Amino acid sequence: MADENNQTQTIKAIPDLKYWCKGEPSEVGKRVAFMLSEWAGGAHHLPMDVMEKIDWTHTRFITFDADASLGGSFSTYDFDGLTALVFLAHDHCIRVEIQPARGAKLKLLFHPRSRTGDMSLRHPTIEHALKSWRETNQPVVREAQPEPVTA
Repeated sequence: MADENNQTQTIKAIPDLKYWCKGEPSEVGKRVAFMLSEWAGGAHHLPMDVMEKIDWTHTRFITFDADASLGGSFSTYDFDGLTALVFLAHDHCIRVEIQPARGAKLKLLFHPRSRTGDMSLRHPTIEHALKSWRETNQPVVREAQPEPVTA
């Protein structure tokens, strides 16, 4: 049932691809488009000029240069685009790599994986990734900060 539901959700993202893709999108393109659509709160929030430049037909990965039009900033809590991208990557089993690009841009690379296999082929759930992280890294506990003094 869960796989059937995921396929239905992926199909919902495909109509947006007809505006972006110059050919038939690959399964990789469809998976990444759906994840980006979720990340943006709907495909209509993704910048058309950026989406049209992506090769959605690639069969191994999707990559593009992102600028502020893709969501502003990447943060971990307030304006939590970075956290949302990480959570979605783990939920969708898609490795996301962020690299520097020219100017004030970042290159985003999306490489779909499976849950099993060699390191270069698999992608863990967020729960498994956190468990593995905690095996070697303990949480840092900070003392409560005093409230700022206002005049």
